[in-house]
Amino acid sequence: MYEVLNKFALCETCLRRQGEDRRLSLVRPKGCFICEGLTSRTEGLSRKVLRSVRDYEFSTFSIGIILPSGVQEREDEVRSELKMRGRETIKSEIAREISRYASKATRKKIDRMRPDLTALVDTGGQSVQLSTRPLFVHGRYTKPRGVAQRREF
Repeated sequence: MYEVLNKFALCETCLRRQGEDRRLSLVRPKGCFICEGLTSRTEGLSRKVLRSVRDYEFSTFSIGIILPSGVQEREDEVRSELKMRGRETIKSEIAREISRYASKATRKKIDRMRPDLTALVDTGGQSVQLSTRPLFVHGRYTKPRGVAQRREF
């Protein structure tokens, strides 16, 4: 009834994200057509993010992802071949998993609109770049009574 597409052998995470289609076969993460083992490394990337943010004081954060070239194209190829639409992408799933792990470990909130700290995770080079929201300090000077306006030598 269903033709198994060995061309699109996926790991468990990618298969679940595609909707567990019977036409797809299950393989180990390293042999996955879409992620090539990337989804199995999210915990290590999460720990790398935690090491990077430990010197910062913040209450909200957000995670951004840079994927290796070809990952999104391979996922789009699978979806177009099997005529699937409206599912979560690999990029958003990895960002969600890393955010959930970091939120639990730091007890900080995830804020996508105005985060105090943004971590950009390069999954190919396995590096983390941090950017903070600017801090503006506003003050007002008032001259106390009895102090002369002009300089005294």
